[in-house]
Amino acid sequence: MQAFIKLPFTAANCLNNESITWWKGHPYNWKVVSIHKHIPSNQAHHLDTGFNINDRVAAICWGEGVRGGFAVWGYHYLRGYHDSVPFDSTYAESCNIIDGW
Repeated sequence: MQAFIKLPFTAANCLNNESITWWKGHPYNWKVVSIHKHIPSNQAHHLDTGFNINDRVAAICWGEGVRGGFAVWGYHYLRGYHDSVPFDSTYAESCNIIDGW
């Protein structure tokens, strides 16, 4: 019997800001919305992967974290029969490697 392993995480890791959901070898119709806020400037933006049938969905801003001072929220959704179903949220701030890992 194989246990259900969902691995959503969010990172504000001093290099990349990212929110990722994956379960290797088990594709689902899911998406990630990642909100990145640069705290010193109070500026924010978001990435939405849209729904993908895949074993990994990732909303990543490569190199964005180099400036430091970010808070990152990740919202992880599955596609239901009629709508999206939130199944987890993650958070990281100021060079945390990962949350939810």
